[in-house]
Amino acid sequence: MFMLQAIDQARAAKDDYGRVGAVLVQHGKVISVAGSSSLEFPTIHAEHAALEKAGWLNDPTPKPNSKIYVTLQPCLKRSGGEKGCSWDIINSGIEKVVYGELDTHFEWGESLKFFNSHGVMFEQIPYTAIRKECWKIFCENNKSMKK
Repeated sequence: MFMLQAIDQARAAKDDYGRVGAVLVQHGKVISVAGSSSLEFPTIHAEHAALEKAGWLNDPTPKPNSKIYVTLQPCLKRSGGEKGCSWDIINSGIEKVVYGELDTHFEWGESLKFFNSHGVMFEQIPYTAIRKECWKIFCENNKSMKK
């Protein structure tokens, strides 16, 4: 299951502000994988890194049967106010986003509306145990979470 691979990427991520993993898939085959990293500046988000590794970042050519599996709902904007991973996804020709857990910084409805308005399918993984694991990994050692 591709979400489990995304979870493995999140576990391996080097990020003090919430570890996230992403797996980019086309025609049922893994194209690239990535985890977030706060060790670089600016911080590298998992979705951005996976798209960049695949050579798909900002290539709007439609990618038939493409999906990105990400452990956390993609951001609409980054903490500095610049466009977030959701923009990277829609500008890269991806057909569908499957995410593990909601990002509490954003309203779920905002993301759904955003992706729908750009013709990208958007759904949360239906398995509660997997969603809980995605959230647990994101919260572990996360300096931005209130203690």
